[in-house]
This record gives sequence, structure tokens and C-alpha cells, in this order.
Amino acid sequence: MRNVPYKVLLPSAFWREAKSKDEIKERIKQYFRTSYPECQIKKVIKENGSYIAICTRGS
Repeated sequence: MRNVPYKVLLPSAFWREAKSKDEIKERIKQYFRTSYPECQIKKVIKENGSYIAICTRGS
């Protein structure tokens, strides 16, 4: 079931605590390196007030 997109809820603290868009991006990358190393982020969306990463599993 590779390349099937799925959603990962991102911590809202990333947006509350970050001082710039670049800092948010870096926090997301670090989060995925440690928590979801097999995933590749395709995009980040806002859905019902929460930020969601749309991902696929890497090979």
C-alpha cells in the first residue's frame, strides 16, 4: 500500500512558538525525521483549525 496518501496531525505549538515560516518548516522536518522517518511530506493543509501534513510512505 505504498504511495497511498494519509494525514498526520501536526502539533499546534509549531505555529504558536515559531518566529518565522522557515522555523515552522524546520520544526516539521525535524518532527518527521524522528517520529515518521518512513514518510515523505507532500503538502501541509489547514483543516478545521488544525494543521495536517499529507504524506506518503517512502520506499
